[in-house]
Amino acid sequence: MSDQFDTKISRLSKRFRGLSRILSAMNDLYLYGIYESNFPKLMEDINKTKDHLKMVVTDTKEEIEMSGDGLTIKNEIVTNPFDGEVKVWQI
Repeated sequence: MSDQFDTKISRLSKRFRGLSRILSAMNDLYLYGIYESNFPKLMEDINKTKDHLKMVVTDTKEEIEMSGDGLTIKNEIVTNPFDGEVKVWQI
């Protein structure tokens, strides 16, 4: 495929990973003493934000899946420098 396609897949993949990390951090707020009872307004806003981020993550995942084989790691072709013939090694 073209460089534009590869750039789009990598950009979407980075977005997916970044937003997933943010959601994970928001789910771990209780580890730092941030509870619904202590900060009701803050947690209300955070829950709304989490719901929106979940929708964006789902949309991003669907876009990656529709644009081809986005998250599948392809085998890299590595040649053996000590041998005269080219071999494909599974990494």
